[in-house]
Amino acid sequence: MDQLDALRVAGPALPRGDQGGYRPLEVMQEGQQLRVRVAEFVDLADAHLWQLRQSPAYLLDRLREVLATVEAEGLAGDLAAGRLSAAPQPLERVAGFTAAQCEAYTSCLRPGVRLVWGPPGTGKTWVLSEAISSLIASGKRVLLVSATNIAVDNALAGVIRHRRHRPGQLIRVGPPHLREIATDPDVSLAHLVKSALAEAEQRRLRVQNQLLALKQTVNELSVVEKLVADYNPDEHASAQAAVDRDRNIPRLAQQVADVGNHVIVCRHALARAETAVRKARAASRGRGGLGFTSRSGCLGRHSAAGRASSAGG
Repeated sequence: MDQLDALRVAGPALPRGDQGGYRPLEVMQEGQQLRVRVAEFVDLADAHLWQLRQSPAYLLDRLREVLATVEAEGLAGDLAAGRLSAAPQPLERVAGFTAAQCEAYTSCLRPGVRLVWGPPGTGKTWVLSEAISSLIASGKRVLLVSATNIAVDNALAGVIRHRRHRPGQLIRVGPPHLREIATDPDVSLAHLVKSALAEAEQRRLRVQNQLLALKQTVNELSVVEKLVADYNPDEHASAQAAVDRDRNIPRLAQQVADVGNHVIVCRHALARAETAVRKARAASRGRGGLGFTSRSGCLGRHSAAGRASSAGG
């Protein structure tokens, strides 16, 4: 199926613009059916698969918009008209360069359209590598093209050896001829795209996990909202008081048990005290008669009683 990038998963209403709906993560065509995989956070009760269509004049309209931003012909117009710039003055000096090489090097750094010609072995690639390195170091953008891959790679290899660029500043488009260019992760477009895709996938997974966490939080909040929908402050206060009373029951029961144990101890102490009192009383009565066991003692007691009676009379 063509234009799979234009597919969107959305509700029953047609999504508007590029931001409407959800882009599928994976689309597999199985005969007349499409199997679509979307992110885990997507939750649509009535999901539909839409294909965004562009008008037939879309590309033409975009070309008109871009052309409208072009203010002047620039160097491309000079090149097409054959208007070449004069030789640059003064010349930039580079150690090891001849005067002709210095002129070619300076021509690359100055504004204008100039052509540099030279037979094989005259150092054109060397001059080009030095000029590109200087332009990159000054913040300029350079487009290097050639009729052969090896010519581009040779000039690019010279720039790489200068080490005056940052990762991603040099991009080799197309199939490299030199192995050192093809395997360089900071230059080869294939490696740069692979690395960028890996980073984008990691960011996508982080965002997806965040959205999943938010979705879970929303679900939990929905449950809480249902639970508190019939919330009554007075009933809650009454229930809380009952809970507090229930929580105090073990403490109060322990206090009652302690008081009961104390009562038992007091009862035992009282019983022992009563027993001691009875024994003391019994002992006191015993001392009054137990000391006179003989007959004379009994007579003596009666005589004493008689005297007491006579005295009383």
